[in-house]
Amino acid sequence: MTFYDKLFGVAISAEDLSKHEEQLAKKAQKYWDPAGEINFKEINARSAKVLAQYHFLKANPKHFSKKRLIWFVIGLSSILLFWLLDFHLWTRAACFSFTVTYLAFQWNYLHLLSIDLLKIQLAEKNNWLYDPKPSPNRYKILKSHFSKIFNKGDNNSQNISDEFWGLTTLKQKEYFFNAGLFYYSIKVGDNTKSYLRQYLFIKLEKEIKSEFLLSPEKTSIFNFFRSKEINTESQEFNKLFEFSYDGKKDEKALEIVKSLSPAVQLKLIELAKNKGAFDVLFSKSTILFLMDGKLLPEIKTNLYKSVEMNLNDTQKVEKEISSLLEIGTSIAKYLN
Repeated sequence: MTFYDKLFGVAISAEDLSKHEEQLAKKAQKYWDPAGEINFKEINARSAKVLAQYHFLKANPKHFSKKRLIWFVIGLSSILLFWLLDFHLWTRAACFSFTVTYLAFQWNYLHLLSIDLLKIQLAEKNNWLYDPKPSPNRYKILKSHFSKIFNKGDNNSQNISDEFWGLTTLKQKEYFFNAGLFYYSIKVGDNTKSYLRQYLFIKLEKEIKSEFLLSPEKTSIFNFFRSKEINTESQEFNKLFEFSYDGKKDEKALEIVKSLSPAVQLKLIELAKNKGAFDVLFSKSTILFLMDGKLLPEIKTNLYKSVEMNLNDTQKVEKEISSLLEIGTSIAKYLN
């Protein structure tokens, strides 16, 4: 439990944690990980905390409203008392500042907690595995297997969070997936720029013969002279993406173009139009997408009123995940 969990009264007992950890361990669903490593014990321990907090707030729906009212009354009473006792103005101002600071910290804590509670409910609803805060080692594992995508950012600035593992069905065919958020920062001079990217792995039935990466096309007068650039029959596709791969162009180009059928190119063009620039790695039996943004830029779920998911939030997240999965799996269909 963190300091803020204790401060705002949602610290969970070891007994409750153990109970919910056992509940998560009973999931019958199979999961797939692109790096081949899922530590269910550690993931369930982290998810159990969020799940226990959800059940605590479900049983005590007015918990945060009461806390807010208590601190508001304490702050107001203190200000009035010091005013009646003719204390210095700074004493009354200090009481007011302390109360406002507490309520501001509580609001921020609730906003972050709302996101975790929303995602754990989505995971439970869809029978997905959810890890709110993977260990720092998770980034190193993904980087070691997929360096073309995850070798970004300055040392020790990278972080993985909000990971899902699941199974989705498209046109009566099942696809395993793994999704999450990737944070990193880059220092340029005295300034540091931070990045937040979504990633999505989808498992293919067949291995792709030649590994390659598609990245947003960089506008440059030297593009024409790049020896490893591959042009497809689609001019629109060529304007949007550039290729990166190991080996000689003569040896790789034919196999790569075979993987990029007109149907696959069309789906990638549609995704670029809807989501903006993104990277996609075709590697062995995996497709990996990396794009800007987070899953929940704004949420409507209000823990002062209810712990249950706001319908708009639910639909927004499910639509975002399903749209990515639908595009990814439809591409996988042509590759399998």
